[in-house]
Amino acid sequence: MPSKWAFLKTKFPALPADPSYGDALDAAAARYRSQDLASLAHLCNDLETKLAEYESHIREMKLEIEAITRVLGDKMDDAGLESVVMAGYRWSPTYEPHPHVTDRLALRTWADTHMPDNLALPWQTLRSVVREALDPQAGDFELPPGVGVYVKRSFRRTRQS
Repeated sequence: MPSKWAFLKTKFPALPADPSYGDALDAAAARYRSQDLASLAHLCNDLETKLAEYESHIREMKLEIEAITRVLGDKMDDAGLESVVMAGYRWSPTYEPHPHVTDRLALRTWADTHMPDNLALPWQTLRSVVREALDPQAGDFELPPGVGVYVKRSFRRTRQS
C-alpha cells in the first residue's frame, strides 16, 4: 500500500540533503546499485537489526552514566564540594529547572490570558516562562498556575591540562 503522501513525489522536489551528507549518501548508494531487490532487503534488515542492538547498548550506557553522575553528585554534596578536578577533568554540577504540568486546566486558562495568540504551549515555551519566573534578577514573578518544577542536576566536564 503506498504512503498517504506518495502522490506528492511527482509534484514537488525531494528534500535536499546537507551537502556533505548528500555526497556521502550518493557514494553509499552507488555501492548498492548493482544489488538485486532481495539482496537489498536482506542487507537493510541486517543493518536495522544491528542498529537496534547499538541503540539498546547506547540506552544502557546512558543509564549507567546517569547512575554514576548521580552518585558522584551525592558524594560531592556529602563532602561539601562545589567542583572537583579528577581523572583529567573538572567536574562542576549544573542545575536546571524542568517544569511539569500539575493542572492542565489551570495552565490552559493562564495561557489563554497571557498568550492568547498561541494555539498551543510547547514545552520549550513553558520552560522559558518557568526560567523567567525563577530568575532572581527578574523580580517577583510567579509560576503559572498548574505548573510544578523539578530540578535536574547534571555535570559539566571540562578537560584539564
